[in-house]
Amino acid sequence: MRSPVFAPAAPVFRCPPVFRSMQAQNSEPEKEAEQRESNDILPESAAECEVNDVDVSAEAVSQSSDSIVTQEYGKSNHSLWRFRFQSRRGKRLCMGMSACGLVVLAALVTGVGLLWPRQPSWELQALEFDKDALSSLMDSFAGNGGGNSTIVFNLTTTVAIYNPNFVGVVAEPGRFLVLFNGKPMAVGLSDEVTVPAHNSFTMPVHVNIELSSAFAEEIGKDVTANSFEMHVTTQGYTQVLLPWLGMKVHCEVDCSIQAGVLKLLSDPVRIIESKSCDYSYSF
Repeated sequence: MRSPVFAPAAPVFRCPPVFRSMQAQNSEPEKEAEQRESNDILPESAAECEVNDVDVSAEAVSQSSDSIVTQEYGKSNHSLWRFRFQSRRGKRLCMGMSACGLVVLAALVTGVGLLWPRQPSWELQALEFDKDALSSLMDSFAGNGGGNSTIVFNLTTTVAIYNPNFVGVVAEPGRFLVLFNGKPMAVGLSDEVTVPAHNSFTMPVHVNIELSSAFAEEIGKDVTANSFEMHVTTQGYTQVLLPWLGMKVHCEVDCSIQAGVLKLLSDPVRIIESKSCDYSYSF
């Protein structure tokens, strides 16, 4: 900050004193003449003194005002420089935060795109069962189940599943329920299996069918009326573990399946003629 500038004190003009009395040297007429001359000179000298004093005061006031303006301008300029510096720093900070926000947003979008569950696809690869047990099941459908007896039919299916997701998981043992006209018809259980990322794998499912004679006869009548076509629904659920996150995801699947019953006798793998599935996930 500049120190205030003060002008040096201007020399003050002192008016000449009144002429000394010259009575001892001059006569009365001369005194009167000199007195008149002094009276004429004094007003002019006094006026000059006043003008000089006014000029000196005005100059001092002007210099003081200039000093004050200079100080105020220096303060204003310093404040303006600080404001500009802070504004530039704030702009840089905002730009940096915006860039970081964009990077985080891009990472989140990419992560969600990679981790968002995609629906798998599956096909029946193998179907194994006891042929004698199948004959008993067919007799039950025809109404020859033997009264109040319960028909038991076990089979093992191997399902080929394709995982389109970019992460691998470990699927815990799952449970599947097969329904016919909304009534439980069979229960399926799957073993724990490692699901590779973006790849195919096979999963065995053990199916147990237990039917009362009356329910088996109901199924037989419906199948016969529909050209030996059977429509069933399946409900399955399991939990999958994301090893690298240590988190479990609950998975559910609902499928609508159209099956050709007669293909159990000729080509069991092709028993499923059409299917549609809906998947849901929860944490």
